[in-house]
Amino acid sequence: MSITLIAKIRKTTKEIPPQVRHFIIKGTTLFGGWFFLYGFILRPYHLVDPVLTRYTGMATKWAIQLVFSGQHAEAIYTRDAVLIYLDNKKVLSTYEAC
Repeated sequence: MSITLIAKIRKTTKEIPPQVRHFIIKGTTLFGGWFFLYGFILRPYHLVDPVLTRYTGMATKWAIQLVFSGQHAEAIYTRDAVLIYLDNKKVLSTYEAC
C-alpha cells in the first residue's frame, strides 16, 4: 500500500508546473530558514523584538495622529512595550510578545 502511495505522490509532483515547484521549494526554504534563525538565534537573545515593537509603536502613533488630527497622540516607550496615549488618555499598548 505504501508503494502505491509513493507512486501517486511522485505522479502528482510531476504534474505540478516547474515554476510552481520552484516557488514552493523557495518558499519552504525561506520559511524554514527564518523559523530556525528567529527561533534559535534572534528570539532567545531579544535581538529583533524590541526594534520591531518600537517601529510598530511609531507607526501606530503616526496612524492615530492621521485619523485623529485635532488631538495630541503620544507614544511612551518602556523596556518591553509601547504605550499610546491620545490627549493624555491611554488608548493602546503594544508589547513585545505581540
